[in-house]
Amino acid sequence: MYAIIRTGGKQFKVEKEQKLTVPYLTDYKSGDEIDFKDVLLFKGEDESIKIGAPALSNITVKGKILNHGKDAKLVVMKFKKRKRYKRKNGHRQLNSCVKITDIIVN
Repeated sequence: MYAIIRTGGKQFKVEKEQKLTVPYLTDYKSGDEIDFKDVLLFKGEDESIKIGAPALSNITVKGKILNHGKDAKLVVMKFKKRKRYKRKNGHRQLNSCVKITDIIVN
């Protein structure tokens, strides 16, 4: 049994007891429970597939926020040859680690 959810502008395939890293969830702290209601696809144990248009309203994916963190550093470099111009910046995107606890069909 699995579902495809949308959060942070990205889509994730999730199963029960799975850990995944999603874009930063600002309204939640570590240890908080979260409900993902934007479920795009659901495949049950009886191999039946339900596809939302755009989302399924009767399926909820429950999860728990494990922690918040940052991705690896991404180096941004600007350079112009023969002009003595170069700039180096770094960027680390914030993310949240979530453990999927249950997939509920209403």
